[in-house]
Amino acid sequence: MSVDGRLRSADLELFKSIGVEPAVLAVARVRRVDGAEARDLCGIRYQSDQLEGLAFPYLDPDDGRVVTWRVRRDHPELESDGKPVAKYLSPPDRKHLYFEPGASQMTDTAAPVIVVESEKSVLALSAARQRMNRTPWPLVIATGGCWGWRGVIGKTIDANGARVDQRGPLPDFDRVAWTDRDVVILFDANSITNEQVQAARRVLAKELSARGAKVRIAELPIEDGINGPDDYAGKHGAAALFALIDAAKPAGGTKKKNDTHQKPKQGRSLQLEDPEPWADPVNGACLLDAIAAMFLHHLALPPHASVALALWTLHTYAFGAWFVSPFLGITSPVKRCGKTLLLIVLGALVPRRLFASNVTPAVLFRTIEMYGPVLLIDEADTFMRDNDELRGVLNSGHTRTTAIAIRAVGEDHDPRVFSTWCAKAIALIGKLPATLADRAIEIRMRRRTAGERVARLRQDRIESECTDLRRQAARWAADHLHDLREADPQVPAALHDRAADCWRPLLAIADRSGGAWPERAREAALALSGECGDENDVGIILLRDIKGIFEAEGDPEVLASNVIIERLAGIEDRPWAEWSSGRPLSPAKLARLLAAYEIFPAGNIRMGAKVLKGYRRTAFADAWDRYGAQDGDLKALQRNKGNNDGHDPAKTDRYTDPDCSGFQSVTNPMITGQCSGVAVPKGGAGVLLHPDYLWRDAEEQEDNADAADYYGA
Repeated sequence: MSVDGRLRSADLELFKSIGVEPAVLAVARVRRVDGAEARDLCGIRYQSDQLEGLAFPYLDPDDGRVVTWRVRRDHPELESDGKPVAKYLSPPDRKHLYFEPGASQMTDTAAPVIVVESEKSVLALSAARQRMNRTPWPLVIATGGCWGWRGVIGKTIDANGARVDQRGPLPDFDRVAWTDRDVVILFDANSITNEQVQAARRVLAKELSARGAKVRIAELPIEDGINGPDDYAGKHGAAALFALIDAAKPAGGTKKKNDTHQKPKQGRSLQLEDPEPWADPVNGACLLDAIAAMFLHHLALPPHASVALALWTLHTYAFGAWFVSPFLGITSPVKRCGKTLLLIVLGALVPRRLFASNVTPAVLFRTIEMYGPVLLIDEADTFMRDNDELRGVLNSGHTRTTAIAIRAVGEDHDPRVFSTWCAKAIALIGKLPATLADRAIEIRMRRRTAGERVARLRQDRIESECTDLRRQAARWAADHLHDLREADPQVPAALHDRAADCWRPLLAIADRSGGAWPERAREAALALSGECGDENDVGIILLRDIKGIFEAEGDPEVLASNVIIERLAGIEDRPWAEWSSGRPLSPAKLARLLAAYEIFPAGNIRMGAKVLKGYRRTAFADAWDRYGAQDGDLKALQRNKGNNDGHDPAKTDRYTDPDCSGFQSVTNPMITGQCSGVAVPKGGAGVLLHPDYLWRDAEEQEDNADAADYYGA
């Protein structure tokens, strides 16, 4: 049996399973096409021998003529995880929405509108509406994919004077009367888990609300065999489908009836961008190469920083996959080291970015709860150091499980839960507070030398420069979200527990991207977080220094307190000699520091003819074992190797994977051969460092000449 001699019996059974009868298909002019017909209808050169499938004509609602086509393939190619590739085919310049056949409610604002993703869902809803005899008769529209309602709508002139494509809502939106109209958006079931589908739905809701519609959101439950509303109607029936639509909740940003009577609010509303995903699948290794190169193009970075930055950027797009999100700590010893420039480049690459140079705890958790931004905090040293409440809110947002703030709200002081779960980058002069540093991947910026050349950053152009990278990142994350959620990457054993948690999402991205990135990512993890993960904890430093003192004294059974203090004060680049307002650490303060690790003085100890206060070596054994001061841990760290992150100016393919032919990238003219690990010993060369900055590892303790080169002394 066939309709118009085209559809097979299997096709009719498929539609019958979702409640669509042959008569509806005949009106909709659905037809079966082979590969050659699919190419002709869509005007494409897709390289595949299996293009046959069902073709849906897009009919003009006024005169019924065919304005474009979309083909649902029977046998699309599959990725390694079983996900179909290019399941639907359409002309490159498709600029239309799919209206139900014979739509007559375009300007009837009494008729509600139901917006779905696929043509099959439109036909299933139309059939269900007829069986239910719904009044008023709703208008059903398909977007042709979650982002199909946006496209190239013309040409415009960019900041450089070049003629470029202009993207926006399709012109068909203007054919529908939206003012005061009830609209329900019912996307496929993956809108619950897929952040890109959520983003598309959210932006569509804002667009329709701006046109005056009263928008509500309906969600399909996640069930086996349920993808779209058509599947739900086939499994549960028309009544259940419309019950779900009737239970839809108002979308955020929908205009309220009483808004006209409210006082105008101060300031401006937040507008956060969700990039439209790239149309084609994206090679992850090539994308990471291009993102890393963008950072190196504009910034002089320490070794391995561009690797960490590229991975962290991509982790913000796959945020729904993680239960731990590492903070990005951007620090420097003095001003003018490029922290703000780094945040600007980062902001041009991440989705839903929100800059904040000063923020209160109450504003912070309310903003995160409402918008879920990527938070970019600058100048944190000016307002965060003594703000325990703010640090507590930030700390809680490190893991999804603990990312909540509970506050009493309203006149009845009703306890309410606010989310603190979002990606966060924090830039400051000095060191991060210890609790934040333990949850962060730190990028230590320093001033650029005369030999380090970077491209001048044009803040008016960086957004447009990164547009394609944002869209490609959105597509890659959407395609691989499930795999990232299930990933369990191998973490280098040298990372301590918290550092391993921080790097696990980034390593999962590197492993999924392939190429050289799994190796690069692990090298960066060890270089940035491996050897000095506890070096910012003064107690850990003290334990390690005392371990060294015992070894230097021949590992005696006991050491007098005054001997320990004298030896501590003699260690350069440590705070012990000036611990108490310029005076050395006292026995009482030493005892208080060690008591936190359950290490206590041994009382009176006879040493020759003298009886002294001191400590037994055995009292430290447990703490040394637990806090990383075992034998062999006190060897000097190696000086940084030359920065191998950047491009060799003579080799433009330095940051391009062999499989990335034709992938958009940038080059970086930086000279990267010299050592970049530089720090200033205390009092050296008259250089004024931030008083809170602590140089934490031996690889950064360079001579005064290097410091003068970097900091102009």
